[in-house]
Amino acid sequence: MLLIEEPAVTNLGSLPAGEEPTAVKPLIAPADGPGRRVTGGGSFSDAITLTPGTYSDVILPDEQIFYRVRGDFGQRLGFTVDAPTPGETIKLGSTSYTSFNVGVWNPWRYPLTRAAGQDPDNGDSIGPSGEPLVLGEFTPTIQYRNREVFGNGRYSYVPLREASVAGYYYFAIGRSQEDAGDDEAAPVTVRIRVAVEGQPTGQPQYAGGAPAVVTGTSSPSETATGSVTTSPSGKDANAKAVSQETRSEGGLPVWVWIVGSVVVLAAAGGVALGAMRRGSTTGGHQ
Repeated sequence: MLLIEEPAVTNLGSLPAGEEPTAVKPLIAPADGPGRRVTGGGSFSDAITLTPGTYSDVILPDEQIFYRVRGDFGQRLGFTVDAPTPGETIKLGSTSYTSFNVGVWNPWRYPLTRAAGQDPDNGDSIGPSGEPLVLGEFTPTIQYRNREVFGNGRYSYVPLREASVAGYYYFAIGRSQEDAGDDEAAPVTVRIRVAVEGQPTGQPQYAGGAPAVVTGTSSPSETATGSVTTSPSGKDANAKAVSQETRSEGGLPVWVWIVGSVVVLAAAGGVALGAMRRGSTTGGHQ
């Protein structure tokens, strides 16, 4: 369970306006060589932290690998994947395909993943031609007042409103299930590119000087816009957010999100796959 408490904001009128859905632009992270080898996590709770740069990892069939990237107010994040990593090829039979996808979630694990068919693609397959894929996800600019926006564009206003708190945003690479022994079941090395664009700006001032506080089953303990506190071990929650809003004396909102055990459909597959990951000794993670 996650509990996110956000006190009333005292400088609301001076904060930048939210980013309109029609203004959200793609962010494709640049590459710098083959990348440093990393081992991603099997769930949100053990997602590894990445900073801007280039990395590589190995993904097996039926896996979903998790990473997290720190984003502040005024910044946006890009996560781009080359499958397979440049210089490697996948040899498949005339009827063989293996699929990959990329997802993104906000600090309380609300899915921001875009609909399929947008630029850049966030899901596709490698087939007999062996043509490599470039897949990616990105966030809107993180602004406190994104929660006020309305309308549709590259992002629907519904997920765009959820990019309104600074902290760690989660990215994951998923792969389709394949039958053991088939040519499409071989491990695939992917290159991961991470970008953070923009300078920190538009920081909200919270009443009493207390920051937003996130408490839950997250493995790290840290202070970002708020502090993240680890609770006793429990199964990582891919969760549905239930929001409650109350008003302070000055009419400013105090937001409380309680993220429980109800699974968000868009993210449910990630935890199921993550829980099963890394059992193989051939190119996989231990």
